[in-house]
Amino acid sequence: MLRALNQTLSLVKRHEEELDSLLTAPGIKASWAVTAYERDDVKGGLGDLALDIVYFYCHAEGGAAANSAAPQLIFGKPPLALAPRQLQGRAWPHRPLIFLNGCGTLA
Repeated sequence: MLRALNQTLSLVKRHEEELDSLLTAPGIKASWAVTAYERDDVKGGLGDLALDIVYFYCHAEGGAAANSAAPQLIFGKPPLALAPRQLQGRAWPHRPLIFLNGCGTLA
């Protein structure tokens, strides 16, 4: 599992603790293989072909719903964008479950 967290968000530390607590429930045998805070670390973590879950906690900008430029996920300081084209071509042997938990992800 990969979690990608934008550390500039005010609730990120509490949210990270809540995510950790989910993995301590009885019967759960899972762990975060990668925790990434910066765009390049997120991109690198997405190269893990064994991922079952990808969790994004970030801002998003752009997109059709916003009537603006191409959509992108925002990580790190200064804000660094992760564009859809940077996520294409993943050779995952299966399809991981991907959560987009972020402001503006509807766009």
